[in-house]
Amino acid sequence: MNHFVKGRYGRPAFDPEIKRLFGLEPKDKWPEQGMPRRTIDGIHCWVDPLVYGKFTIRAKCMCPVCHRVMPIGRLAQHSKVHTGVRAP
Repeated sequence: MNHFVKGRYGRPAFDPEIKRLFGLEPKDKWPEQGMPRRTIDGIHCWVDPLVYGKFTIRAKCMCPVCHRVMPIGRLAQHSKVHTGVRAP
């Protein structure tokens, strides 16, 4: 099982690739109401609703190993903590 969402060539996916996996065009903005959970490459991903006046990274996921919630783009970095650990 992957420990991060893979893009082209097996590397971690960038924002435009994540948006395509959610069914959006690469230049589209994330919907204000957020997007429901879905499984992408075996990882639970979703988009939180917009909170006006507060900057947050809204595209979130859950680590398949330790179940920690974090931005999708940080999962590849976080996965290094689990080197040699198998996902449940």
